Amino acid sequence: MEKRVKPSLGCGYAVAGAVVLGGVALAVFAEEAGARIVGGVLIVVAAVYAGFARRVVAASEAEERKRAEYANEPWKWRKEWLGPAIASDDHKGIWMMGVFALFWNAISLPAAWQVFSQPRPEKAAYLVAIFPLVGLGLLTAAVYKIVQRRKFGRARFVPSSLPGVIGGYLGGVIEVPARVVLEADARVALRCIRKTVTGSGKQRRTVETVLWEREERIPADKWQTGAGRTDIPVLFYIPSGQPQTDMDNSSNQVIWRLAAEAAVPGVDFEVTFSVPVFATGETAPPPPEQEPLLEVYRTDRLDDAELRRAGISGRPDGFAFGTSHLWVARGVFTLLSMVLVGMLGIFAMNDVHWIAWVVTGFFAFFMLVAGVDLWNGRFELQVVGDDVVVRQPGGKELRVPRAHVASVRSESGMTIGSKRYHHLVLVGRPGVDPENAHPAETFKARKLRQQLRQSQSGAGDLRAQLTQTPEFEIVFAKHVPGPAMVAEVKGRVESLIHGRR
Repeated sequence: MEKRVKPSLGCGYAVAGAVVLGGVALAVFAEEAGARIVGGVLIVVAAVYAGFARRVVAASEAEERKRAEYANEPWKWRKEWLGPAIASDDHKGIWMMGVFALFWNAISLPAAWQVFSQPRPEKAAYLVAIFPLVGLGLLTAAVYKIVQRRKFGRARFVPSSLPGVIGGYLGGVIEVPARVVLEADARVALRCIRKTVTGSGKQRRTVETVLWEREERIPADKWQTGAGRTDIPVLFYIPSGQPQTDMDNSSNQVIWRLAAEAAVPGVDFEVTFSVPVFATGETAPPPPEQEPLLEVYRTDRLDDAELRRAGISGRPDGFAFGTSHLWVARGVFTLLSMVLVGMLGIFAMNDVHWIAWVVTGFFAFFMLVAGVDLWNGRFELQVVGDDVVVRQPGGKELRVPRAHVASVRSESGMTIGSKRYHHLVLVGRPGVDPENAHPAETFKARKLRQQLRQSQSGAGDLRAQLTQTPEFEIVFAKHVPGPAMVAEVKGRVESLIHGRR
């Protein structure tokens, strides 16, 4: 375990002081009204930041005392895990998102106004229009979260015992101070996530990898809701061998995240909690297979209506996969694409500097590609005689023998809120032809064949690797929501191809 970095109040004061000096300089000496407003905003932000830094340092000092007092009980170190209930993570995200959106817009809007209020602004100045656009997106996301919070209130998780035990159970109740009316099954999920941060500055990148997850479904008729209140029962068995919570190193954390979500009229219900899960030595036998841990949990297979809500339609000889369930994401990407393309049109009429073209064009291209994928992401899988035919967007068709399909694999795709989407892939049997390329073979297979052709030595090892590499990998579905849906579709596709299940 790497050494923890303790927050420094002196560092917080230094940052706040620097921001205050900058704000005072703008407020006192700037000639433009917009710049003086920016200076005032900086002074207010510095005051808020100083108070925030003081609270962070005080919390860190309290945690250090807990670490010394409960050296062998790490679930007692953090303040948020000590009370009878664990608050949701969403209120932190709302606060940070709202403050950041306001700060971003307070800086970008006056700056853009100053630029475009000039009679003849510099050509490169049109690049400033990007920043208010980003600010609008941030503000929209913050408003959505605020509306969601106002609608459902501040949920909390009341555990039956802490911590959750590896080789044992995590149980309790999620209490929502509002009545949640379902349109479809609700979902409760527990995930173990490794969060890694690499690089620095512009190269800084945060990646979340799901190490383990389990999802349970609750039908509407068993959803425990009443006047002004909803209780969501939670019980998960955590298999042995999973990593325990480790949040000491901010660049490499293991987080256990409890999530509940449900489609309801208007803004959907969604809440997440960071819960402590540790290996305490007190284990329990695993539950019987195919039996629900709680009476309210469903164990039956998803029906055709649920598949259709996820954009999946079945027929006797195959399946079709669409993106009708992603209508919100499609609308957002379409709107942003139209705005960016419109900006390019304005650039063309005003002879804007090439840097503005490059930056705006890059974002427009990204939005257009993502939008096309969401609107045109239709796949089809069909069994025709002894072959499996996959039709991908753009009219591409791939045909492979049924007997050559070894398995169906799922891969993580995009994440929206707490909902994760997956891609599904047909994986061929091991063994790549060292001479002839397969239309759907992997990049690894092509690379090994090229190395084999150029190799003067080590050909035996390369041939051995080819015999262990799948003959092909074919994506036949994208944006399949949730592990339960993924498991159902995988089972149906395998049954269709191999006649089992």
